[in-house]
Amino acid sequence: MDLSEMEEITKRWESDMTSDSWLSKNVRPLVLIFLTVVMSVFIIIDSSGDGFDVKEDWISLLSSLLLLVYGAYFGGRSLEKIQKMRNK
Repeated sequence: MDLSEMEEITKRWESDMTSDSWLSKNVRPLVLIFLTVVMSVFIIIDSSGDGFDVKEDWISLLSSLLLLVYGAYFGGRSLEKIQKMRNK
């Protein structure tokens, strides 16, 4: 079931790559960069002063999103490469 889900995600990403839209081709890297920057900024701000307190809910939410996006991005890319190797 997981393999089937990943194949469907890969098909969707391949469809995005054939589109003429710049945004559809770059949405995955942009989301990855945005979430990484936001998480890094929160960590730096939270650790730099005594008066600033980032709520645990925000950190938990962003951590979950980062895990999901990193897993989907890099896992999906790995799956795409494996499928290309099998097809050859």
